[in-house]
Amino acid sequence: MKDQYQQLAKYYDDLVQKNRDYQAIANHLAEIIGDNRNLLSLGIGTGLVVECLLEVEPRYNITGVDNSQSLLDIAKKKLGEKVNLHCQSVSDLNTACSLFN
Repeated sequence: MKDQYQQLAKYYDDLVQKNRDYQAIANHLAEIIGDNRNLLSLGIGTGLVVECLLEVEPRYNITGVDNSQSLLDIAKKKLGEKVNLHCQSVSDLNTACSLFN
């Protein structure tokens, strides 16, 4: 699978953060999520939303999937061991189900 974000990855956060309030997005998502603690983030990218979600609720158990290893490398630096990250296409969800086992 070709990593389409390989050249863009190091600039990705600066580009996408310009017009979005990720903390507000995370706060709203946390309200919707409620008491659930096991989350699957499809297309986690560099982990911008997940990083903010973990600030709202550090007890979330999050698995992140993205098809760009370049973006996941950045997410790994931000999130460390807090999130279980997997590089694969989200269109292959039948194999993603095994991520929770």
